[in-house]
Amino acid sequence: MATWLLPVWFVLALILTACSTGGTATPTVTIPTIASNRAPTPPATLPPTPPTATVVASRTPAAATPSATTVRSAVATATRRPATASPPAPLGAVPPGWQIYRGKLPFAMAYPSDWIVEEQFTQGLVYFYAPVPSRTTFLVLATTGLPEANPNLDVLRDRWFRSRTTSCTRFAIEATGQERYAGVDFVTVGATCDLPAGLAYSHTGIGLRQQVPWIFELNAPYASYDVALAGSFGPMLASWNLYDEAGR
Repeated sequence: MATWLLPVWFVLALILTACSTGGTATPTVTIPTIASNRAPTPPATLPPTPPTATVVASRTPAAATPSATTVRSAVATATRRPATASPPAPLGAVPPGWQIYRGKLPFAMAYPSDWIVEEQFTQGLVYFYAPVPSRTTFLVLATTGLPEANPNLDVLRDRWFRSRTTSCTRFAIEATGQERYAGVDFVTVGATCDLPAGLAYSHTGIGLRQQVPWIFELNAPYASYDVALAGSFGPMLASWNLYDEAGR
């Protein structure tokens, strides 16, 4: 019996010794608070039109056109992507002989190899022109790169129309609807426009991706619009791939 009592008494003695000296204080760990560095995103409006653009129709008055500084800041925000991100590809199969566009704005698109690309990044615009001297057949994509504070697509569409009607002596809306490209739903409108060179037809759509407005606009002489739609505009829009700064 005495052989196992010694360890027990020894342990009890150690406990009594610790109690008499107050024991060891338990350290207190303070967890730091991490402050958010996310700044509020300012509202954006659609970009102003360049002087040489062909126009479309409008049914309602437009809002004020943003300043060049506002648009420049918006486009800069939209174009940042990690340097290590692999370049996204156009959607679907690229037609044989076509080229692939990847620029500062976050999208990829296939286009005919003989078409001319004109980038106007300070205004958030990229033009694709058919190889005709008059430049009357073209597709343009536009964005501010910033979330829209009041995302009413009808209002945004009419605002864009108003900015594109200055060259029309007369115009008329022929059709409205909805279409889907690049995973985004667009409200669309087709309109005729009387120009000095003759009657033109324009088809425009505007949609929101993560609250950021995107616009496409197709323009061609009225008599050749259907040919351009089947041979170029349609396949180009089908290949349109929108993505965010991470390339998704």
